[in-house]
Amino acid sequence: MESALRQLPGANLALISVPGAWAAAEARKALRLGLHVMLFSDNVSVEDEVALKRLARDKGLLLMGPDCGTAYLGGAPLGFANVVPRGRIGLVAASGTGLQQVACLLAAGGEGISQAVGVGGRDMSRAVGGTMTLDALDALGADAATELVVVIGKPPGPEIERQVEDKLRGLGKPAVVALLGAERGVGPGEGKVRRVSTLEDAATAALSALRRETWTARPFSRDGAAIHRRIAEARAALAPGQRAVHGLYAGGTLAYEAILLL
Repeated sequence: MESALRQLPGANLALISVPGAWAAAEARKALRLGLHVMLFSDNVSVEDEVALKRLARDKGLLLMGPDCGTAYLGGAPLGFANVVPRGRIGLVAASGTGLQQVACLLAAGGEGISQAVGVGGRDMSRAVGGTMTLDALDALGADAATELVVVIGKPPGPEIERQVEDKLRGLGKPAVVALLGAERGVGPGEGKVRRVSTLEDAATAALSALRRETWTARPFSRDGAAIHRRIAEARAALAPGQRAVHGLYAGGTLAYEAILLL
């Protein structure tokens, strides 16, 4: 790490992808050298994650991850990042595939990404406390290029969810919160914060807010008769002896969302 920094003295971020047993030590080294960290590695203990994020906060740095697969910082795509334009929407995501999906939908809608921070799937858990989510929101709040903020993840602990929404209201920027499976569901929230229940709605709600257009949630299903008709058509196409139609979903959050919708 020190040798690499001597070769590239202007670097301010380390992307770490080593086996989990060594990942925390490398991340700690990078933080102590004053580098932001994207921790691609998984199999890092919760205890190490908490300690690393506390160290990062003390140093005013970001610790993205562990198991952070995607980020966009200052126009630089990191990890599994799709080609999308720069723009005015900032993302904070405890989900790599969720971040990718929303970024691509925004791009298809004609908008781009100012910054996108992956925080690791456990960040909003009660054990980790949303440390990097809250710090990333502070960073987006201070970023002049970010006009709207989107938060993506699975349901956090109730106290963490309140802290996230309080933080968003304090930013003074419109925001969309997509916590898939959250009991509070869809709603306008308080102030400029809107809650949605799907990744697609996160993108369309963000686009509508920026353009000051009326937004309504998109229903997933058709009416009952249409659904049963499609089921019957699918069954009629099965081969003899075949009894099921199987779906393959790539990406944990996409699979999780599919289960919720079905």
